[in-house]
Amino acid sequence: MKHRRPTAERIVIFAALLLVSLLVIYPFSVLAVTSLKTQPELFENPAGLPRHPTLRAYAEIVGNGRVYLAMSNSVLLTGASVLGQVVAGSLCAYALVKMKFRRARAFSLFFLAPMVYPIFSGIVPLYLLFTRLKLTNSALGLILVYCATGIPLTIFIYTSFMKTIPYQLSEAAFVEGATHASVYALIVLPLLMPAIVTSVILASLTVWNDFFLPFIMISSQRKATMPLWVFQYRTERGFDWPKTCAAVMALVTPIIVLYVFLQQKIIGGMVAGAVKG
Repeated sequence: MKHRRPTAERIVIFAALLLVSLLVIYPFSVLAVTSLKTQPELFENPAGLPRHPTLRAYAEIVGNGRVYLAMSNSVLLTGASVLGQVVAGSLCAYALVKMKFRRARAFSLFFLAPMVYPIFSGIVPLYLLFTRLKLTNSALGLILVYCATGIPLTIFIYTSFMKTIPYQLSEAAFVEGATHASVYALIVLPLLMPAIVTSVILASLTVWNDFFLPFIMISSQRKATMPLWVFQYRTERGFDWPKTCAAVMALVTPIIVLYVFLQQKIIGGMVAGAVKG
């Protein structure tokens, strides 16, 4: 007979989940409602629903050619950074878990140590170094930084997941004459797909939404990313909030859609890596 939770316990869990859901949904509802107002109506009725909803802010965004340039810059930056993290992180994790060599644990700690230090703590020497290497105001410089700062997390996710893959699979392949490259590509990589999806979502969130590094490293308007483009709605009198909220909606919608379609794989990757097989 299937065990059921007591009614009081289920009510408490449901109430807690409902509260968390409301806390998550509330900021998005404020963004959506504000984007449908005009600036004067916002100041007259900041907390209420729009009396005369308008799509003027969205129409201006769609008609602004800079949004498409900023989106293409963000897509290029996010795609290249995530690809670099996935490839380098999975190769490092394979070497640490599947290839037996001395001091593998010490190397693991060495790769994971950067997770402790935020990028903000080294931004000044990083900027001076990139200035000398002429990597400021370039997508390549940002991609290198995102890969360097994101690879430790991907290694952590992949090593946890690879430990659940039985050694018998790779050992049988080696007996048949397979190399490490073929075992990695044909056996480990397909089984690693849930963890890859998880790391792709986490890395995409970090790179796509990042404002700090592009703000420091990018000076050209043509190379601005989506967060920098949203910042353009600041005026001498402050922000044009309806247009800013509409721009933020345009910024977060692709990530939300991506998460909705891949949420099952993300949850599977997080759970699978937490339990050893």
